[in-house]
Amino acid sequence: ESPYLVTSHITIPPSETLVIEAGVDVLLADGVRIIVNGGLHVRGTAADSVRFLPLTPDSDDRWNGILIDGGPGATFSYCRISGAYRSVAYSDDGGGLCITDATVYLSHCVISHNMLRVVQPKKASVGGTGGGVAILGRAQVRMDWCRIASNGMQFYADPGGFERWLTGS
Repeated sequence: ESPYLVTSHITIPPSETLVIEAGVDVLLADGVRIIVNGGLHVRGTAADSVRFLPLTPDSDDRWNGILIDGGPGATFSYCRISGAYRSVAYSDDGGGLCITDATVYLSHCVISHNMLRVVQPKKASVGGTGGGVAILGRAQVRMDWCRIASNGMQFYADPGGFERWLTGS
């Protein structure tokens, strides 16, 4: 029964596939990440989408996004990925969705209001990927009729460095 409350990390192993059907809300607790090493199929419809959202949307609690890392890949149809926040010490990551060395197809999806914060040591070069989506390695990604908007990225050089915001990534 929807919604599904997720309070700890989910890892889909290489030999497994998770299917999420239309109408499901996946509410994720602070710091929780979905790690896909196997398959993931999100099967929303125009009338009944699938939503990945923070468990407590009006607080500062944020989930840690979806990582698709190799495996047979993933499909997302009619879904929303919102409210994810990642704070990392390196720049190769994504706030809402990070795709590494996998084949992924997205159709009619909205990826919005996600954030990636990159903390760099003093004097390190600052670079980054997407607050909404990061596509890395040998990933093959196709997106049809998707909207990626209102995501952000924050760079923070520590200690005593500088802070810079990029929005709309």
